[in-house]
Amino acid sequence: MEKNSQNVAKSKNQESFWTEERGDIGVKQIALTVAAIVIIGAAIVIVQGNLGAWIGDIWDLFMKQIEKFTQ
Repeated sequence: MEKNSQNVAKSKNQESFWTEERGDIGVKQIALTVAAIVIIGAAIVIVQGNLGAWIGDIWDLFMKQIEKFTQ
């Protein structure tokens, strides 16, 4: 008798675990996640494309400032 009550309790705990863990993922959440990934990817591509030019510009700026201080 005791085993039957334990089995029933286990099955109820397992059922409540599965029913509580369904999640709340819908089409809107997936669409927002995909949009965020696309935006981040686009930002990375833009930065990588211009990174060399930006570093060159910053280097030139620092070198000009150093030349101004030494003259």
